[in-house]
Amino acid sequence: STTTPPSTSTPLSPNTFAGQVERALLSRFPQSKIERVLQSWRLLELDYEHREFVGSQQSPPIPNDDAATSACYQHAPSYVPGLRAVAWWDDVDKLPWAKKLGRSYK
Repeated sequence: STTTPPSTSTPLSPNTFAGQVERALLSRFPQSKIERVLQSWRLLELDYEHREFVGSQQSPPIPNDDAATSACYQHAPSYVPGLRAVAWWDDVDKLPWAKKLGRSYK
């Protein structure tokens, strides 16, 4: 089955390297703009590895009833909540950050 990430609401200890990086990020960017980055950073510090059943994305789909015996899982040792893994982003025009990146390309 799919794992559930632990809570990331508690800031990291400023006495650790990860906590110092977190504080540096927060001193440079508004927390509301980097919330997913902070979540990912805190999950990494907690040694969380996301595991998600992706059988429904296969052709033909693998039913959820077979998830327990299936090897059709995606593992993400560095997990960013809300970021989907896809082979190719056909809808890149829907990603504002990608447009900005494209305008900066020389």
